[in-house]
Amino acid sequence: MKENIKILYIHGFHIFGESKKKKIIEKAVGKKNLFIAGINQRRSISSFILFLVFIICVMLFNIYISYKFSDIIFLIITIILSVEYNNSYIIIDPMKKIITVIIIQGTVVAMNLNYRNGKKPLILVSPSVKTFQKFTHNLDIDLSTFPYVIIVNGSDDTITPMSICDELISTVPLGKGRLEIVHDDHSYSKLKESDFK
Repeated sequence: MKENIKILYIHGFHIFGESKKKKIIEKAVGKKNLFIAGINQRRSISSFILFLVFIICVMLFNIYISYKFSDIIFLIITIILSVEYNNSYIIIDPMKKIITVIIIQGTVVAMNLNYRNGKKPLILVSPSVKTFQKFTHNLDIDLSTFPYVIIVNGSDDTITPMSICDELISTVPLGKGRLEIVHDDHSYSKLKESDFK
């Protein structure tokens, strides 16, 4: 007894030559015995290609827009940020800091601050500026541009020895600064309001 062979033909996603393969198999087994998967390949491939072309067009459009208008966008962002900065400065400026108080390593920051209307009087508490300057090789210490400087240091301070405070205060013109020695073992991170008064 001759057995009929049923064939399921699952074709690939090829645009050309697919129908020839189908006809060869059809002749070999017969049209009744050949089942073809219902994948509409041309429509699928066309849809995929159209989608890909659309994505490429969108990307090229974005590149073109960003290239054409990048100067304008940069200018607008700069204007917005400068207006915001000026508004924030207008809010801060009326406070007009009278005295700057700096603790420990903040001395380096205080010495390099850019003040708008001249430098303000300065209070340096345990000013371990030398520690920082050893690593940066910036040994120029000059507090002469400040109107008045008070250096506060503890007698038991192990971070900043008295010699550093003497060296700092020696850069201040006579009568424009003083060195205050606190005779205790203050932990300067825990200073209270009464200590500053």
